[in-house]
Amino acid sequence: MMFVLLLLSAATSATTLHLPGDIELLVLDGKRISPSLVRGAEQIELNKGIHQIVLRVERNLPHGNLRVHYLSAPVILTFSTGSARHVSIQPPQINSLAEARYFDEHPGITLTDEPGQPLPVTQDILPVDNRLPADAINYEQLTRQYNLSGKIASQPRFTRATQPSPGVRFSWLRPDRIHQTIQ
Repeated sequence: MMFVLLLLSAATSATTLHLPGDIELLVLDGKRISPSLVRGAEQIELNKGIHQIVLRVERNLPHGNLRVHYLSAPVILTFSTGSARHVSIQPPQINSLAEARYFDEHPGITLTDEPGQPLPVTQDILPVDNRLPADAINYEQLTRQYNLSGKIASQPRFTRATQPSPGVRFSWLRPDRIHQTIQ
């Protein structure tokens, strides 16, 4: 009986963060997320509480007769899971290069709970040197600097150099993927 209560307690203390396929997760709670780790992941299990993610939106957009690969500026989001069991990331519609340019200047990502109600979220653009090749940008270090800056979405609690938070799990739910859990 005690084991069942312990399992129920653990299950109720987690929030599932649903990731749309066009989101590239870069940093979670101050720690770099390897692209190979989350490629194809549809959800992440988070502990209840305050979290911070850095992400980019990725889309193929029409440009005349061609398709252009768009990768947004990195957006930093700070939010509390509150009592939500499920949280979904909802980037805005970006269907043209004009909308993409607007998003890079004015990111508008919504987080919603399981009934579809918006959660309070603070967001900002994470400044990066766009002259550097993408693989040379250290998003973890940039996030740490941002968090020490006192800007709108900063969270100094995520500046400590510690191991990744225990209890964060990535789940691959697509039929063509093997279910994996990373602890």
